[in-house]
This record gives sequence, structure tokens and C-alpha cells, in this order.
Amino acid sequence: MPWTRISVTNFGDAADKLAEFLTRPKRADTPVPNGANVGNGVVFGASSAIDSVDETWTLVCTTGGGNGVGIFSVTGSVSGAQTAATVGEPYWNGLCSFTIIGGTVDFTTGIPDDFTFAIAAGTPTWEEQRGFRSDERLASIQPGSVSDPGAGNTGNGTLTGVLTIDGVVAETWTITATTTGPTATFSVVGSVSGGHAAATSGTPYDNGFVSFSISDGGTPYIVGDDFTFDTVRTINTVIANAANVGNGTVGSMVGIVSDQREGPETITLNCTTGGGDGVAIFDVDGSLTGDFGSDAIAGTTYNNGEFELLISAGTDFEVGDKFTFQTRPFEYILKGIGGGSDEIFVGYREETDGSTYYNWQVQGFTGYIAANDFDAQPGWELGIYSVQTNGNFDILIIENARRFIVIVIAGSTYGHIYLGWILPIATPSQWDYPLFKGGDSNQSTTLIGATTNHEAWWKDPKYGDMYNNDVWDANSDIWPYDLYTIQKTEESEYPLFPVTVINKTASEKKIYGEAEGCFYVDADGGAVSVFDSVVVDEEFFFITQNINRISDNNLMALRLE
Repeated sequence: MPWTRISVTNFGDAADKLAEFLTRPKRADTPVPNGANVGNGVVFGASSAIDSVDETWTLVCTTGGGNGVGIFSVTGSVSGAQTAATVGEPYWNGLCSFTIIGGTVDFTTGIPDDFTFAIAAGTPTWEEQRGFRSDERLASIQPGSVSDPGAGNTGNGTLTGVLTIDGVVAETWTITATTTGPTATFSVVGSVSGGHAAATSGTPYDNGFVSFSISDGGTPYIVGDDFTFDTVRTINTVIANAANVGNGTVGSMVGIVSDQREGPETITLNCTTGGGDGVAIFDVDGSLTGDFGSDAIAGTTYNNGEFELLISAGTDFEVGDKFTFQTRPFEYILKGIGGGSDEIFVGYREETDGSTYYNWQVQGFTGYIAANDFDAQPGWELGIYSVQTNGNFDILIIENARRFIVIVIAGSTYGHIYLGWILPIATPSQWDYPLFKGGDSNQSTTLIGATTNHEAWWKDPKYGDMYNNDVWDANSDIWPYDLYTIQKTEESEYPLFPVTVINKTASEKKIYGEAEGCFYVDADGGAVSVFDSVVVDEEFFFITQNINRISDNNLMALRLE
């Protein structure tokens, strides 16, 4: 299954990069060995990356040997030579990723042994339903211009007054006459949100996504007359109060870190001391936050940790002059295609106070409604979080069309996310939506590396929920981490057990299914440690840990395919 490791600058950058990787349009095909290879190893998990281009990658053995010894050069037909790959170790270079696994016969340099694979356009396994990027916290959706209604239309009326409603997505709207004459009926279709209630000329229209009015002209409409317009993402415009005396402006706006967890917020800048630059003072209030606690001075850059702006005076401001604009947290809602016709809805959203904790709320949904806010989507339930940081760290992503796994690697701390379907012990007709969401805390305020309220979902069942019979099962548990000891086999080895979601309460006792690609592994008294590479029956695994814990019963093996 595709995987990559990405270095990010903060928790917002991680959110953007995860969505970009899951929805990337480039895909890698299966690596093909040279027919004359001597070594019988294979290449697992070849994957494209966010910045991949169409090209062929060639891996050539430069140092013979098996796992931990053999070395291969890595060359892209467009990107050129990259850092070398070691056999038995995960490899990524920002353009592709893979793992070369040694077989029973070592690779050799004689011919030499080599593999090739191509990266080209493909079908993303996840689709973005909604995405407010971390660098677009001051972004809004605005209507673009309406197309010329005279281009082919018989009726000469107009469509005017287009407004968007918060939560609408960027898309193309097509408004088409389905009846003739004055008071004609028009179908209303969004390229993303689909069909909506019909509109009638002469009557103001509002469908909860957009609103507008279609006027009748001197020539009646005929069937097929249409209008189109786009709703597009733009940087939010600051609105000056029409009664302002001062004619200054607000500019240089930058969204930094949003601390709003309830949704979009209206910010009001209210002049409390009149004057020009260096004199005029503005109170800064949020409709959710209230007073931000610091005032903005005209002519001086204002920064409160959430946004930055500069109020510039023209004619002196007077007390009561106002400006307003909106902020919103970054958030993503994604749809996995599963077997092709499935719809698997998950998402994540910013949770921070802007100064101490920087986390994601991780969610699973049972559907998607474009007009609804994040916490009003079908199936939403509060309670699971991914603990992150506002500094530099890495994210390791393993994904297929059913689910994705994220490991947050911040120094020696390893955080965990699982979003999507498990492999259910049931048929699709018995259980058609086996959705699981897992994080590493149930508190939005948990700090990275904390020793309380901070464990991997597979270690502490409080931090993972299973969706079953139209509700989230708060009593779900994880096997075999609920056991105290695992015994060695007769060969003195610890077996890999599939991480299994269960419910063992007295009244329930259910086995839901396996968390795909996740396996219990014992530390074996320190013989196995984090990021070790393990090969079992020609399958490749690497080891991750429970946050900052590395003792027995605190490791998990992730499979790359």
C-alpha cells in the first residue's frame, strides 16, 4: 500500500500535506525486476509523492547483499540521481518511496540487479470534499462573475445578487431554464454539491448554499437558456462600516494560528481612540472569543497569534469607526472510494489555544452535507484527538482506498491516527460501514509528550471509537493489547497478531474486525525497538511505539505492501 514520510513545519502544514498526499493525482505502478536479476528480493510499497512528476524510476544494485547490506542507486528519468537506498530499510526522497526487501538469494552487482517502476497520472483513492488550508484561515468562498446571459440565450433577463452561505464549497453552478416564458422555472446544479431545488424567475432564490435573483426581460426565456457562475476561494475582504468617518484601510492580513474550535468567527475592529497612524486605537473582538485582550494601533502591525494585520489611516479615524472580517480554523473532510463505489467519510480539524496546545480533532462521518459545518456532519461525535505541535516534525502516512494511518514523529514521541474502515468479521450485507476513528487523546488540550491522557488508540481504547448500528461504540477495546502477556512460539519467537477491535463488556462481547495493516509485536525485552524493519513471510513491517513508551506491550508493527 502507498506510503511516504514528510517533514512539516507545524500542525497546520501537516494537515495540508496529508490532504495533498491522499488526493495526489500521480500513482506508482508495481516495480518490475530485471529478468536477469540474481537476487530474488522484491520492492514493496512503491508510491508517488506530493511533488511527483511523470517519470520512470530505476533502482540499480551498487553493493551486493541482503537486508541491511545491499545498496541500490535511485535515479528518476526526469529528476535524475537521488540518495541511495539500503536493502531492508524504508526509502523516501520527496518524489517517491518504496522498500527493497532481500530474499533468500542476495542481490549482486555483476549484471547488476535492478528494478524499474513508473509514476504517471492515476485515480486518487481519496477525494477532498472540503478543505480549508492552514494558510487560508482568513479565506472565504465568494461568487465569481456570472457568465454573459446573451451568449446563446433567447430570454434577455439577468441573474444578479449572487451570495454564498458559509460552508459552501468551490464549484461551478449551472442554472438552466426547464420551462418557457415569464416566471420560467430553472434547474439549479452545483458541480460538486449536485442538484438543488428549482428556481423561478422573478422570485428571490436561496437553497442554503447560494442565493440569487433571476429577472424577466422583454424577451421570454426558452428551455435551455442558462447562466453559470463559480463559487471561488478568495482571501476574505475586510468590510469597512459604511458610516466610517476615517477613510483608512486594513491590509497585510496573514492567518497565523486560529484558536476557534466552534467554527468561523466574525472579527470586529472598533475604534476607541480617534486619530491617524500612531494615534488611533482599535479594540479587537471576536464573535466567539470576545475581547482578544490586545488593541490594534493604526500604522503599527498587529499580531495576536491568530492573525496579523495593519490598519493604515487616511482621513483621521473617529471613535466608533469599524471594520469586520472572518476567520475560521483549518479543516479537511475527505471521502475514500473503497472498492470503487464506496463512500467513506472522515475528517480532521484544528484544535488549539494558539499558544500551548496544537492538536487535531479526528472524525468519522456517515455522509457529507456541503452546507453543514464540520461538527454538524452526519455521524459527528466529539471526543478523539491527535496531539501535535506547532514546531517541526515528520508525518509517516500509509494509505489505501479504505483507510489511512498517520504516525506523528516529533523527536522521540510517536503519535497515532487511524481513520477509515477496518477489515470487518462480517459480510458487506451484514455490515456495510465498518468505520473506525483512532487518535491518541480524548482531551483537546493535551500537550505533545504528555504522560496523562496521551496514548495510542491501539493501546488505550478511550482514544478510538467503532461505528456500529448507527452509533459510536464507547466500549470498543483493542486486542491483544488488553492482555498482560503474549507467549513465545516453540521457535522462541513472538508472533505478529492482527490488531483487532472488540467489545468485551458483559452485555456485548463482540469481535468487530482487524485494523488493517496493524499488528501487535512484543518488545522482547528490548530486542525489538522503534523503526526496526521486520520481514515475515516476504511481508515487510516497521515498528512504531506508544507515544514515548518503548517497553513490552507498547510497540506495534505496521505493514507495507
